[in-house]
Formats: sequence, C-alpha cells, structure tokens
Amino acid sequence: MSNNNDTIAWLTSARDDAAIRLLEDVLQQNLRPALVVCAVGRNTRSRDSQIAQICAAHDLPYERFLSEPFDCTSIESALGNIVDDKFCALTLVEFRRRSYDRSLGLIFDRYGCRKILLAGYMRIATPVLSEGGRVLINLHPAPPHGPTGSWQDVIWSLIAVRANVAGGMLHIVTEKVDRGPVVSYYTTPIDGDELAPLWSEFLAGGGYDSEQDFRGKPEAIRLFDAIRNKQFIREAPLIILTLQGLLSGALKISSAGLTVDRDFMPRGLSLDEQIERMLGNHSSNPNGRPKG
Repeated sequence: MSNNNDTIAWLTSARDDAAIRLLEDVLQQNLRPALVVCAVGRNTRSRDSQIAQICAAHDLPYERFLSEPFDCTSIESALGNIVDDKFCALTLVEFRRRSYDRSLGLIFDRYGCRKILLAGYMRIATPVLSEGGRVLINLHPAPPHGPTGSWQDVIWSLIAVRANVAGGMLHIVTEKVDRGPVVSYYTTPIDGDELAPLWSEFLAGGGYDSEQDFRGKPEAIRLFDAIRNKQFIREAPLIILTLQGLLSGALKISSAGLTVDRDFMPRGLSLDEQIERMLGNHSSNPNGRPKG
C-alpha cells in the first residue's frame, strides 16, 4: 500500500457514538489516517476522551481542537459606524466562523495534510478551511441529490416523501452545503419486505399534514430507527472502500471530484455491490450498532 496516507486527516466533532464507531471500524481495517482531529464542543468532551484513547491504542497522532475566544476588536471597530444591527451581528458571526476554520487549518498544515475526511463533524465549513490546497471530503447520509442536513433531518425527509431508497455519499465540500462533487456513494432500498410492516404501521396512523405531525410518534420512530440502521451499517464500508482506493492510488481526488484509472467520474463511484459483499448481504444491523 502506498504512502498516500501521509496527507489524509480525519476530522470529527464526536457529537454522537456513531462517530466513534466509524473511526474504530476504519482502524480495525488497518487504514490509518496521518492525523485525527476532534473539534471539541461543550457537549462532546467525554467522547473526545474516548477518541483520544482509541488513537493512543493505535499509536495514531491525535489533536484536540478547542477554539479560544477570538479577538474581535478590529472587526468591531470597523463596524462601529454601521447602524444596521442585523448586518453587524451576521458579520461578527462570519468573522468568528472563518477565524475558527483558520485556526483549525493550521493543525492540518503542521502535519502536511491536504485531504481531510469529515466524519461526524456536524459543522458547516467556510471556504477558509479549503485554502492552501486542502480538499475536504464530507460523509453525508444521503445519496447524490438526496436530502441535505443532519442525518436526523435526512431520515425525516425520506419518511415525509415516502422514499423507497436511502443512501450515503462522500463528497467534496463546497459552499453549496451537501452538494459538492461526489466521490463515492451507496444506495439501499427502504421499501422492501424488511421495512414493509413498519411503513404499513406508519401509514396506518394517517392524518399527517406535515413532517412535524409525525415526528416523535412511536410508529414513526420505529421506522426512523430501521432506516438509520440500514444507513449506519453501510457508512463504515463506504469509507473503508474509498480510503483503500485512495491509499492504493487507484482513486484520486481533487477539488473537482474523483478520477478512477485516469478517467474522471463526474457522478462519483457507486460502491453498492462492494458494500453488500462486505456486509454479506445482511440488510439488518448484525452488531446492534447505535443509531446515533
């Protein structure tokens, strides 16, 4: 296997147990990023400790990123004569977001990482994080052109439109949230025999004029959990197969997207068959993985 991994970093905010499981599953396949970074929030410090322990066990470089308050004196001074309070507030928010990403980017630069995999990061990156030739690769829990947002929002959207297919993809991060060039993806049916009883139970409830009408109802939650399990068990294989291709040199990515054996793949690479083989064609969650 080539040494291309010296430029690949893993970035997460560890907001749920699934983010930790993904990292564990990848490391169990002897796929080692050059660096793991956890952007720690107020509610993720215990999981940050778990990730630190995992990295220590694998002798893997680990950085804990806890941003310090940014000096806003200059920007506040520049905004001093502007009377539009909303404009000033939004400008300050954007200044802090870009300052955050600039500080985060310095960590990757120290390790020479130019490709950063976002797995459970749960923040919208500004263009600053893609400066200096960095390419951000985001794990998004929907197939190409599917719903945007968090994995929770995606699943509720799938239920709301009575979707028959779910999926997930790795894509290049751009200013269009969850809409950058696709690297690789999978799809999985959610209307087959396995989930049919849950759909029937959900539809029997009826009277749902909007998504808010069924969120939180027991029959909707059971369907939600089943869809999430189908997604979750395919996320690690999607990452593993893609990383294997990148590390071997068979797959190459840039800010424009994916190239396979010198052929540019404008729609990304479908890994459906390979993922199902890895799972042994199991459509349920064999390991009792957590849903989030």
